[in-house]
Amino acid sequence: MDDLEFETLTAQELKIFVDTHAENSYLLIDVRQPLEYERGHLPGARLMPLMEIEAKLFTLPSNRNLIFYCTNGGRSQWAASLAGESEVCREKVYHLMGGLRAWENGTLSGYPNIEIFDKDQNFKKLLLTA
Repeated sequence: MDDLEFETLTAQELKIFVDTHAENSYLLIDVRQPLEYERGHLPGARLMPLMEIEAKLFTLPSNRNLIFYCTNGGRSQWAASLAGESEVCREKVYHLMGGLRAWENGTLSGYPNIEIFDKDQNFKKLLLTA
């Protein structure tokens, strides 16, 4: 590893990375909870909830780039920092800035993700959105 513990990838950079690297050269690691993972995840991603990262860190392959992601980027940044500090792999450690939301929506990190109210929703759904 170089001086940095990990590198940050934007959603666009990750898409380019995935397109230009062999699938067996990297591992996508989803650090969200199982229910979040079931709702949707990046193809080929391995679920490893943040609370399990420390215990399972040295089970990760040392010969692949490790790419951590979560919903917005906060949890994955912590996981990538831990993996980078621990030097668990000979390759690079990354985290997806803006997380799955940036990947799916192309949203900019650092800006609030605003959900618009749909007036045709039932009252309970509107309250949950609020």
